[in-house]
Amino acid sequence: SFSRGVAAGRFTGGAGHIGAVPLKLSDAQGDWRYANNILDLKGGLQVADALADPRFNPLVANDFTLRFADGRITAQGIAREPKSQARVADVQIAHVLASGTGHALLDVDGLTFGQQLQPEMLTTTTLGVIANVAGTVNGRGRIDWTPQGVRSSGTFRTDGLNFAAAFGPVTGLKGEIAFSDLLGLMTPPGQSASVASINPGMAVVDGTVRYQLLPDRKIAIEGARWPFAGGELVLHPATLN
Repeated sequence: SFSRGVAAGRFTGGAGHIGAVPLKLSDAQGDWRYANNILDLKGGLQVADALADPRFNPLVANDFTLRFADGRITAQGIAREPKSQARVADVQIAHVLASGTGHALLDVDGLTFGQQLQPEMLTTTTLGVIANVAGTVNGRGRIDWTPQGVRSSGTFRTDGLNFAAAFGPVTGLKGEIAFSDLLGLMTPPGQSASVASINPGMAVVDGTVRYQLLPDRKIAIEGARWPFAGGELVLHPATLN
C-alpha cells in the first residue's frame, strides 16, 4: 500500500545471514514499512546454527524488529525455545553495511530449567551427559564481526543447579563461567565451580572443581577436591570428551 509518502506491506519466506556470523535466519515473515528513507520490519523468524554439526537446536523469535537507516541495520528480538516458548535470550544486533562490521548482544535473564524446559531441548551436546536439570542460569554473551572474521565472548553463572548424571545425582552446582570463544564453547584455564553434593553410591559434599573448556567439546579437569572422612578426595588432572 502507498499513502502520503509511506509504502507498507507484508513479507514472507525471508532468509539470510548477518555478516560472517555462523547463524542462519529463515522462515521470516511479518510487516514492512518504508518512509523517510527508513525501512522497518516487524515479525517472526527462525534462528539456527549454520555449522554442519549444530551446537544448538533452532530457536524462534516471534516479535523480531529490524530497522535499516543511514547505512546501518539494527535489530532486536527475544529468542525462544519453539515447543515451550521459554525465553532463552534477548538479542540485540547492529551492523554497518559500509564497513561490514557489527555486533550482537545476547542477554540471558533467568533461563530456568525444570519440568517445561530441559537442556536437550536447546542443544544435543547434553544428551547422555545430564538429565532432569533444575535451576536457573543468567549471563550475557557478545559476538563481534568484521570482514576478516568473528570473535565472541560471554559470562554466565548459576547459583545452584541440580541434575542427574551417569555417575549419580548432583545438587547445588554453583559458579560462573567466562567464555573466550562463546561460539566455539571454549574458555581460558582456571574456571571454577562448587558442588554441594555428588552421590556416586556414597555422598561427597562441599567440593570444588577447576576446569577449562577446550576445542572439539573437550573439557580439561585441572583438579577437584572434596573433604572426606577427615581427609580429602582429590581428582587429578584429566581431559574428558
